[in-house]
Amino acid sequence: MKLLKASLCLFFAFIFFVACSSIQKSALEKIEYREDIEPISNRFPLIVGIESCFWKADSIGSFGIGPSSYWMKGFLVLSDGAGTELTSLYEWEDAEIVFPVGMNPDITGLTDFQWSYSREFSDEVKGNSFVGDFFFDVKMGVVYFDLESN
Repeated sequence: MKLLKASLCLFFAFIFFVACSSIQKSALEKIEYREDIEPISNRFPLIVGIESCFWKADSIGSFGIGPSSYWMKGFLVLSDGAGTELTSLYEWEDAEIVFPVGMNPDITGLTDFQWSYSREFSDEVKGNSFVGDFFFDVKMGVVYFDLESN
């Protein structure tokens, strides 16, 4: 009997987890990509040479009083010169990225990505205002970010 109760609890916990994940995924899919560069450049002035960008953002919770936290995810396509410079300025390690449903680097019009990560680059760019990470495609010169404000 105890085994049956434990199995049922695990089953319902799994169903709850899947349902919550589906809600989050569909919410991200419903948000349209933004393509305005200025908000990105203002927040991350160390990233130069942005030719185009595709990003999404939304607030985290709604408290009604005072500033609220928000998340941002997106892709920045850099000029050839900016991409080459970024490649040479930091030590990059290969990275595997599992993009959430609703975020796809194909939006950039590019293919054949080689994603890399540099802790130094990520920490410098996000500063103290954000938690999360920046990744860089060393072949195509695309930056991917997944961040939350502090």
